[in-house]
Amino acid sequence: MVTIKEIAEKLGVSTTTVSNVINGRVGKVSSRTEQDIRELLQKYNYVPNMGLRVLTKKSSGIIGVVVCPHNLYENTLLADPTYGRMVGELEKGFRARGYYVMLCCSNNIEEIYTMVAGWNMDGVIAISFSAEHYRGLKALTDKPIVAIDIQTEEEVAAYSVGIDHENACYRMTRHLLDAGYTDV
Repeated sequence: MVTIKEIAEKLGVSTTTVSNVINGRVGKVSSRTEQDIRELLQKYNYVPNMGLRVLTKKSSGIIGVVVCPHNLYENTLLADPTYGRMVGELEKGFRARGYYVMLCCSNNIEEIYTMVAGWNMDGVIAISFSAEHYRGLKALTDKPIVAIDIQTEEEVAAYSVGIDHENACYRMTRHLLDAGYTDV
C-alpha cells in the first residue's frame, strides 16, 4: 500500500501538500499539482490510514453498531431473519456517507462498554439493549446513540427505533376488515 510520503517523493512535493489534497484543502495548491497528486492516489489505490485518522481528527468516521444478544432478549430483532439485512443496510448507508461501521456483538455488556469507551466513534447504534445497559452506554460517551429495539417498559430518554407488533397487527387487521374480509 502506498503512503503519503511515497506519493510526495514521487512528485517532489511535501507530505503536507499531499495531505492537503487528500483532505480537500487545495487553496494553496496549484491545479496541476492537485491533478498529479489525485492521479497517483488513484493509480496506486491510496487508502487512508484509519488509525492515524482516529488519532489526529475530531471525527473518526466510525459508527459503532453494538448488539447485546442476552437471553433476556429472545423476542427481539435478533430472532428475526431481517436482523442481518438491517445491519447490512446500516453499513451500506453509512459507507455511502463516508463512514465505516465497527460491529461488536457480545453477551458480555462489559466487552461492549470497553469497545465503545476505547474508540473515538462519531456515533453508536445500540441494538437490543435493556434500559439499564443503555444508560451505562450513554454514560461512556457524549456521542449520539440510537437505540433499536430497546427492551424496556419504562420511559428512557433515548433516540429509539422500535417495532410495535401489537399496533401493526391491529392496523393490518383493521385494514383487512375495512376491505371487506370477514374471515380474518
